[in-house]
Amino acid sequence: MNWANRWFAIISGGIRDYNPNAWEITWDQDDPKWQYLFRPFFLAIDIESGRNFWEPIAAHTVPNWWSQIPEHDINHIPYAIANPLVLDIFDENGYPISMPGVKPDGHADLMYAGDLNGNLYTIKLYRDNAGFDNNLLCISVHRTKPISQAHYDDNIYRGENQPITVTPVAAFDANKHLRIYFGTGKFDDVEAAGKDDKSDKEPMSFYCLVEDLNTECNGNSVSVTLLGKNITIPSDYCTSDLNTHRWVTAEGQPDGNDCFQCVFDFDQPGERVVDSALVAGGLVFVTTFIPNDDPCVSGGGDSYLYVFDYMCRPLSYDPLQYSGLEHEWLGLGGGWTPGNLPPGTQASAVRASLGEGMPSHPVLDSSGKYVLVQTSDAQIHRIRVELPVRPLYLKGWKEKGE
Repeated sequence: MNWANRWFAIISGGIRDYNPNAWEITWDQDDPKWQYLFRPFFLAIDIESGRNFWEPIAAHTVPNWWSQIPEHDINHIPYAIANPLVLDIFDENGYPISMPGVKPDGHADLMYAGDLNGNLYTIKLYRDNAGFDNNLLCISVHRTKPISQAHYDDNIYRGENQPITVTPVAAFDANKHLRIYFGTGKFDDVEAAGKDDKSDKEPMSFYCLVEDLNTECNGNSVSVTLLGKNITIPSDYCTSDLNTHRWVTAEGQPDGNDCFQCVFDFDQPGERVVDSALVAGGLVFVTTFIPNDDPCVSGGGDSYLYVFDYMCRPLSYDPLQYSGLEHEWLGLGGGWTPGNLPPGTQASAVRASLGEGMPSHPVLDSSGKYVLVQTSDAQIHRIRVELPVRPLYLKGWKEKGE
């Protein structure tokens, strides 16, 4: 990231060790080691000095729930942040590139990342036309759905909300809004006699956050000093509801809540997202994984591929019709049941089984006709897809002669 003619490395922070005995610290929120290891932390390291540019921010923008680290059995669940999505969205005057004639200025200014306790962080850093003295940093937090009471004790290595362990992906929609997509779930190498990731039966969800970049930041504001300048930081947060959502309602409208405009709740026990999604040609592709919890089986599990409309609209055609995969349509919210709905029937998603093995994130090949997914059993799945919009590709270039 380059800002104010300085270069910074953006790093997400937090530990992924669940045994408090491994850390010689007291469980006291005033202990500096405790704060750095278990609180959410973004690092913006000044390349020249090595100083964390954002260090003053954490002390002023911490919501109340961060004062207590969630406990589950003997484990304290850190607010460990996964890899961030970093974008260049605003120009040097603070206008988003979704506006006509606005071009990116080459400086990263918008970041998204999720953590183990289900918080999706948004950090906006942009300049208004008054110049550097009025740089504005905005922080907001969107929280995922709470874990159901039925499966809360299935896993002592997660907190009270659906965990985020993947890097979000982004796309501009037809209304020039920025959409952020990510799924929830985790699969770490931890074991606890039937109360760990492998045996966890709580189904997770897939989310879409819709951002209108033309609106100003709002929420409670604080003032901090960064690089010798006084700036204002608005910060706000919201929490998802407990209702069941299927991406699209029975009336064909986006199915979500006040935090996320679109949510799809997976229905199979233990189903989770363990890698990033793919947005291409008007569709969203995401893989899911259900671990095998048989104690006599080492590793393994079942993987699936889901396809959604990227604007949370009903699917009226089958994007996997030529894939050769066995797949099923998932009906709209309200009367939602999986099944082989006839072509032309509106659905919220299409689901295909990829067989055994943990899946990678989907990748679109250079022809725009195939999605590639690799599974942990050493198979590469080449899946024919029908995109409603053909992506643009740079096939090659050469130097123009005089």
